[in-house]
Amino acid sequence: MNQTSDTYVAAPPTRRERREMQRRNGAGSGVLRRLFIWGGAVIFVVAIGWLAWKAAQQAPAGTGQALSAPVTDADNILGPVDAPVTLVEYSDFQCPGCAAFHPVIQQTLSDEALAGKVRFVYRHFPLTNVHANATLAAWAAEAAGAQEKFWEMHDAIFTGQSTWSSKSQSDAKEIFKGYAQQIGIDVPQWEQDIQSDAVKAKVAADADSAQQSSVSSTPSFFLNGVFLDVFASTDVVGAFRQALQNAVNATP
Repeated sequence: MNQTSDTYVAAPPTRRERREMQRRNGAGSGVLRRLFIWGGAVIFVVAIGWLAWKAAQQAPAGTGQALSAPVTDADNILGPVDAPVTLVEYSDFQCPGCAAFHPVIQQTLSDEALAGKVRFVYRHFPLTNVHANATLAAWAAEAAGAQEKFWEMHDAIFTGQSTWSSKSQSDAKEIFKGYAQQIGIDVPQWEQDIQSDAVKAKVAADADSAQQSSVSSTPSFFLNGVFLDVFASTDVVGAFRQALQNAVNATP
């Protein structure tokens, strides 16, 4: 080092010293890069594990889970009341998956091998945290049901889901009113019933029974009182139809 008065100034490094510093810095950077890569991988694995755990906690009822509330005369039932097989669906009218499954259910129940052998029960489970009009749609269907037109309104609401789903509640109600006119019910009576305590209590009771049965998503199905996990299959429609056929075949 050069000495000037009382101040010491480092001499510039030589070319050899610079190369040595670069080599050390490069080695250190490589170590850091490897640490970041391995650390990131560990964090990724932990995150995936955490997400899988959360999904398991939030998943619908597992295979073998029993239906908490038995079917009664208060339910909306399609098909013979004494059919050997009972299929219960917990559904949300604003759920795209439910709307997509609606024709599947219709076609399956009308199949020659199943017709007249399955009792289909529709129960409401409006997911109000993501579907703003789901509860109103359920009320609309139940109000039509007060005039023995539940299934006609049920079909109209699902078929027109894309029309009313993104509307305000007031606009959606007007669309449902149009459906009421189309299916030929007393519209003024329907407008009273849609706000009635009886209709609201029915929808709330269905939703409560869904939670009691550990249902957390829609659509969810119970076949003869046991949760039907068709969505675990790569062929959901095929698994659904086969499960119903197996249940029918198992009956005397």
